[in-house]
Amino acid sequence: MTSLRYALRSLGRSPGFVAISIAALALGLGLATTMFGVMDAVVNPFSPYRDADKLHDVQVRLPRFTALTEAEVLRTLRSRVDAFETVLPVAFALEPLEAGQRSREIGVARVPPEYFAHLGVAPKLGRLFTAADDPLAAVVSLELWKMLYGTRRSIQGATVTLGNQTFHIVGVLPRGATHPNGALVWLPLQAGWEARPFFPTARVKPLASVGGAIDQLRELARDLSARYGSREGPVSLNLAPVRHRGSQLKDIHFAMVGAAVVVLMIACVNLAHLMLARGFSKRRELAVRMAVGAGRGPIVRQMFTECAIITVTGSALGAL
Repeated sequence: MTSLRYALRSLGRSPGFVAISIAALALGLGLATTMFGVMDAVVNPFSPYRDADKLHDVQVRLPRFTALTEAEVLRTLRSRVDAFETVLPVAFALEPLEAGQRSREIGVARVPPEYFAHLGVAPKLGRLFTAADDPLAAVVSLELWKMLYGTRRSIQGATVTLGNQTFHIVGVLPRGATHPNGALVWLPLQAGWEARPFFPTARVKPLASVGGAIDQLRELARDLSARYGSREGPVSLNLAPVRHRGSQLKDIHFAMVGAAVVVLMIACVNLAHLMLARGFSKRRELAVRMAVGAGRGPIVRQMFTECAIITVTGSALGAL
């Protein structure tokens, strides 16, 4: 405590030095922390899904004039690709949203009831629809909920109108639960979905690798091409991650983080120079203290205490 009190009194006699040192450290740390946070958000975007890296859409490309159907492909994926834990159909479409006097097209996904367990996502408000719900039940994204109902916390009586049909909202998904295809509303997949355009979505097993799943898909595509291919081309199967990483901006953000680190290093070097200059200016004071019997230990401890006070204060301001 004696070293702390003495360090505070000593720094109080040099307010300009203290202000410049804290400002230099705070600006350097603040810039570096901000840029690291931005890069992490872009390269590793937040996802509310369980093990989001295991979720993939299966891209199916069938040649024209083939007897193979997408429904048959889905059944074959479930039976032949053992790297998948679940494979479910998703029918996507753009439908007009009626909101007051305005009308705009939004993405609507029709999914089976087990789809949300497949994603591993829990609702932010309400619940998720089940097989016992009627076909007019709907789950919406948090973005659409805020657009329709703002900060309202109750879903009692909440509805969403798509075209000329009104659906009652049973649940709201958390932030980030939006598929890359742009779906903002999820509706129950009704009977006869096999005849409608859809795409399969798959979850890779926890102990299986995505690369192994792709290898199995390629082998399956070769088998299907041999049976159902035509002159227009072979059957193609591939995986597309549900959570896209910011690979296009990755290099730019790495450069920005590198620049932030350089700025932080410059700030630290400047702070070291300031501390060194302050040490030279205190040579007479330190010499007098040693002449009257002060040991090197207390003097070094006091200097470290002054550095710690500046470091803690500058770091706190940089974090803010």
